[in-house]
Amino acid sequence: MRPLLARERVQWFIEQQGREQARARGHRALVQHLVARLPVPEAARQLPLTDQLASGLEACDPMRHCDVHLRHEEGHIQFHFDWAADGLYDLHPLQEATRRLDPEWLPGLVAALEGWTALAAPVIGPRYLSHVAEYWWNLDQLSEGYLSEELEHWDLNASERFTLAYARRKGLPHPYLIQDATPWRYYRPAYTPEQVVTRTQELEVAFTGKLAPLRGLSDQLAELSRLSALLPTLTNEECQQVGNMAALPYVISVEGGRHNHTYELANEYMQAVWTGGDNDPHCVLHVRADEESPERLRRYLTTAPRVVEVTEQVLGLLSLN
Repeated sequence: MRPLLARERVQWFIEQQGREQARARGHRALVQHLVARLPVPEAARQLPLTDQLASGLEACDPMRHCDVHLRHEEGHIQFHFDWAADGLYDLHPLQEATRRLDPEWLPGLVAALEGWTALAAPVIGPRYLSHVAEYWWNLDQLSEGYLSEELEHWDLNASERFTLAYARRKGLPHPYLIQDATPWRYYRPAYTPEQVVTRTQELEVAFTGKLAPLRGLSDQLAELSRLSALLPTLTNEECQQVGNMAALPYVISVEGGRHNHTYELANEYMQAVWTGGDNDPHCVLHVRADEESPERLRRYLTTAPRVVEVTEQVLGLLSLN
């Protein structure tokens, strides 16, 4: 009589089950290792292991403005952090108000904010947003979409230079629209982040009238710089998982005029991110069975929310509301 399953198939199944059980034991041991290094409240110590982990993470910080996702991988746990989008900040009035004081100050400040917040909820200034425009309003989309709809006999093989020139003349979205609408100083900041803090302190005596609320801004910038230095540095493996299709938490616009291209791009892009449902994380940390990686996670959980808090305070002041 022919057996229901071949002996080789049965042996493969047994070995596969053994591997799965070994993997499960490894994952449990890794979670136990992490839980032992988190500030789990005493009352939660008798709960199931997953609840202990949740309590330990919550004790570091509730992370109310961030979605945290866990993934079990071979030999490590991945923590993916996806910060909520807050909106657009119009700094054009501040740009005009500080132009005579120091036209280089605000571009340097925006660049510094981009750097300080890169691993938390990133501030998206013109430099970063121009890369989004190059991706989102690329020439292929321009040629095959906007232009083919506008012109019945548009040549899809038209040169990039001709296509771009036509789009600029007609006011159509194109890869360099944000760059065209933004002063060049925002792409070549004259001050380093450290110099921005010092220069802000020097300018505070001149902050009068509607700029008076900015007095003391240098202290907040110094705090933001200090906090950002406490955030862990990502490994190459972690950096590769922080993709380009992430939400835009804080978008800065310095455009004047009635039509805001920054808002238009951010709105189109975020609609795609929200409807797509699979946006990339802003930060990824890998936790292994060692002493360093759990400490990196704990440091991120306790520091990143504070970075976000100070960032919102700074942006509120810069908006001159």
